[in-house]
Amino acid sequence: MSRHLRFLETTLEAIPEHAVLINEDGSIRFANRAWVAFGQENGAGDADWTAKNYLDICDQAANEGWSEAEHALEAIRSVLADEQRLASLDYPRQGPDRERWFRMITSSFEDDGTRYAVVLHRDITNVETTHSQTSAA
Repeated sequence: MSRHLRFLETTLEAIPEHAVLINEDGSIRFANRAWVAFGQENGAGDADWTAKNYLDICDQAANEGWSEAEHALEAIRSVLADEQRLASLDYPRQGPDRERWFRMITSSFEDDGTRYAVVLHRDITNVETTHSQTSAA
C-alpha cells in the first residue's frame, strides 16, 4: 500500500462519524472503525462490510417497512447519478434503550471513470437541532 493510500485510510479511520465508501452499484469498498463498532453494538457482529452492498441493505430495510430507508436510497442514488452534489437526511432509529436521531450525509466523486459515494452517519441525538426529514444541498 502506498504512503498516500495509507494516509487517506488513516484519515478515514480517524473520522468519528460512521463512514463507508461505496461504488456506483452500492458495493462497500471501505468501512471505518466507527462504522464497524456501531455495527457490532447493534447486532451485526464481526461482519465483513466489504462483502456487503449498502444499497441492498437499505432496500431490505425499506422492504421491512422502515420508510426512512426509502428516503436514504433516493438520496444516495441521486448523488451517485450526479443529480445532486450532496444529500442529507435526518432520521430516527430505535436503539436498545432509547430512540436516537442520526444525520446521513452523502457526497460523491469520480475516480478513473468510476463514481463513488462517501456515506456518513452521525448520531445527533443530543445536538440542539430541529429534526427534519430531508434536505439537499
